[in-house]
Amino acid sequence: MNEKNYMNRLFDGIVEFSLKSKGALVIVGPKWCGKSTTANRYARTVIDLMPLDSRQD
Repeated sequence: MNEKNYMNRLFDGIVEFSLKSKGALVIVGPKWCGKSTTANRYARTVIDLMPLDSRQD
């Protein structure tokens, strides 16, 4: 992912704390609010099951 296009979110601090203290977390929220983008930023491995031609970037 391109780091310079990432918009920092208030939730980033919570994600970092949860991953350091517990090692995992569940991100829940409405469509198109940045859940996947945020999760991909912190993930070591990403498996994307959505075909490239159906993405709406």
